[in-house]
Amino acid sequence: MREHIITTVEKSLSCGDIEVGYAEYICLECGENKKKRFTCKSKFFTRSGRLYTLKWVERQQQLMLKVTHRHSVFTIPEELRIYFYRNRKLLKELMDGVY
Repeated sequence: MREHIITTVEKSLSCGDIEVGYAEYICLECGENKKKRFTCKSKFFTRSGRLYTLKWVERQQQLMLKVTHRHSVFTIPEELRIYFYRNRKLLKELMDGVY
């Protein structure tokens, strides 16, 4: 398994755990305090990932040009798939070239 998959699963398992981190808010008048747990913000984990995904979609919509869009699908020939699977960093260059 790739390292980032293991990291993502570990982050989601500790999501919202107060021992991992939190922000504390204290009322200066009455002294009442509230602790807001940090979430993992992972797209993988639905509880915290939903908000992350919604914000990402909103940012992408703002970046889009106000024109009619066309959708096309680019596929990698079967003979080359193993090459890109082993050299995943080259996918960015490939997609830039297709664009």
